[in-house]
Amino acid sequence: MKLKLTSIIFFGILVQILATQGILTFNIFNVIGIWEVKKVLHPIGLLLVFIPFIIRLCSLKQIIPSKESFVLFSYLFLQYIILIYNGISVLSFLYSLREVVVLFLIIIVYQSFSFKKQYFETIAKGLLCLVIANIIFVIITMVIGAEQYMKLITGRFFWPFDPLLKFKISTFIGGFYRSPGLIGDSTSVGFFGVFAFFIISHSEIKKFFWIPLILVFLSFTRSVYLVITIYFLLQILSNKKYVKLTIALVPIIIVFVVYLFSLNLLSLESLWMRIDNWMTEVDLDSNIVFGGNLGGIGSAAPKGSGFVSIMDSYWLYVYHGIGLLGVCLVIYFFFKKTAYTKDNLFILIGFIVSGLFVTYSQSIPFLVFFPLLAIKNWWITNTDNIL
Repeated sequence: MKLKLTSIIFFGILVQILATQGILTFNIFNVIGIWEVKKVLHPIGLLLVFIPFIIRLCSLKQIIPSKESFVLFSYLFLQYIILIYNGISVLSFLYSLREVVVLFLIIIVYQSFSFKKQYFETIAKGLLCLVIANIIFVIITMVIGAEQYMKLITGRFFWPFDPLLKFKISTFIGGFYRSPGLIGDSTSVGFFGVFAFFIISHSEIKKFFWIPLILVFLSFTRSVYLVITIYFLLQILSNKKYVKLTIALVPIIIVFVVYLFSLNLLSLESLWMRIDNWMTEVDLDSNIVFGGNLGGIGSAAPKGSGFVSIMDSYWLYVYHGIGLLGVCLVIYFFFKKTAYTKDNLFILIGFIVSGLFVTYSQSIPFLVFFPLLAIKNWWITNTDNIL
């Protein structure tokens, strides 16, 4: 029964991975006239993950929660009890659960089962194929232009956001196209590339680790660049050999950074605009320690709420939702559940920092791939530096 349940979960993971390719699945299902199916692929994948967990619970097999899981979920339970007491709408309640709780639940589910290493290798090979396909279509965007590309893949063109299909195409500072690739928007393209890089670099096909980095670069998304930069910087600082090499390459690095600034690729204008929005557009009167606004931010926010319904910072979202105490509990949970090795720790730190500038719950690739870091035997080998 264990094997069958893990097989169901693995199939659910594959469905979720397919769901990250929004434009690809739109075209697949559009051929048979039911493109709307693409909208429910991710929920279907989640259902296939949760059903075996529920079966296991109902079979009375003991699942002992870890300390970090018990504390975090107890705290969230109290938060939602207060929300219900204060009269949150059913729809806002469900939206809030989806954007806050589901990520933690998936991590708990994955850690309750044992998955074969072959599953990991299958995922790595599939990701390499999807990465190559996305690179090709991003390059096509640059060749034929935004309007022709969107008409090619959807038959319609809206700038920058398609209100029906939810695909987004825009330009980066300097005029570079931020292509949605086969996924749907440049941020998701970038995060897909980051996770593909990390998974492939730990697999049997790790010699191809550099291919996803091309996709990361072509996403022209600074929050994604931040993850990769922090990851490699920590790798360098943790290895004396790399430190010496970096010191020798400092002149070249300086020239390269100056060149990027000359292209406006490192412009901080959008960052200052974002900080200004955080300071002027968010007026939630949240409690510093406990937050208290889970029902008033993100998708759970009432219609017409403006910027708080977007909340383009995960940690700002968590702060207003469950306070500084909640932020600490979430970070502690992430570290305990995913930071098994030095590599996992470094990539986690990168994600935590980038979470200041992007909302994880708005990126399906993050929701799909980040919980996979919790599957311990996929990441630890005999040569790893286990923390």
